[in-house]
Amino acid sequence: MNPEITLKLERWLSQCQRTTTKYQLVQILQSISKSMEMDYYLMCVVSPQQLRSSELFIVENYPSDWMKYYFEKNLKFNDPVVLYTENAITPLFWQNANIVATTNPKADPSIMHRAEDAGLIDGITIPIRGMFGEFGLISLASKHLIDYDKLIQMNQILLTLSPYLYEASTRIKLNQTSSVQKIELTEREKECMEWISEGKTAWETAQILNISERTVNFHVNNVIDKVGASNRQHAVAKILISGVLKPVI
Repeated sequence: MNPEITLKLERWLSQCQRTTTKYQLVQILQSISKSMEMDYYLMCVVSPQQLRSSELFIVENYPSDWMKYYFEKNLKFNDPVVLYTENAITPLFWQNANIVATTNPKADPSIMHRAEDAGLIDGITIPIRGMFGEFGLISLASKHLIDYDKLIQMNQILLTLSPYLYEASTRIKLNQTSSVQKIELTEREKECMEWISEGKTAWETAQILNISERTVNFHVNNVIDKVGASNRQHAVAKILISGVLKPVI
């Protein structure tokens, strides 16, 4: 990596750590795109609310006609790039996107051709994985085919920047009083819910934790109220999605 890019990378990292508004994030993404001689950028973070609902945070400068068409036709369900990022952590060069279609029957390669018609000829996408169950992507795209050496350079830069950009988006959502609130549970509430999530009854959980069944039900009901769930199974689903409960390492 040449010294000029290294200096820019240091500046972008510093800016990400200070970012608290969407405008500031846009400025960073614009600067990255311009320095990489890319025409377009898109950053999208999906924050699950429940299994069937989520909140979308998106910053982009893609062609407006394409974005309108994309969402009207619900292309995300068959987009090879989106499908790839749902189950991957490594970058995707768009030149290899057709490979996704051979491994995922939902992927529609024609979406990439329609994107090309809209001016999105080539690009790179970095998957995002968040701390509280979020997932998403960061893409840089060009109106022209991208040289492979340049793709390698962008790959290095975006892999370094993506966690910082994600954390910036998290601060922005918190500052906007997002409906996605971090769920705070006491240690005892976590212990009870961990065993409930394993299929244990309140009585069995009480025996394991050496507390009364009444105490277990008290903590479980507190969790149900905190997360706005309708029952304990619903509460388990919500706290698993939020990342509050994590597998024991």
